[in-house]
Amino acid sequence: MRNIKLLWQLYIPYLLITLASLVIFGGLAYWSIRSFYFNQTADVLTTRAGLVGREVGLPLAAGDTAAAIQCCRELAPLVQTG
Repeated sequence: MRNIKLLWQLYIPYLLITLASLVIFGGLAYWSIRSFYFNQTADVLTTRAGLVGREVGLPLAAGDTAAAIQCCRELAPLVQTG
């Protein structure tokens, strides 16, 4: 029978537990940051759409797409979009 020292009997399970917890907490941190980023982006886009929606919506409702495109080009630098 092999004589395995106590250190190696404890080392491998503790190493696996440590690695598993790092993977789990890393995944949770990634998901949390990703969710926060998407929520912030959605809020910013909703706010920008509300600011320019009325000015762009009037020409579109009238069927004047050229005026709506021109309005978008004029408003793009103001709302920091390209």
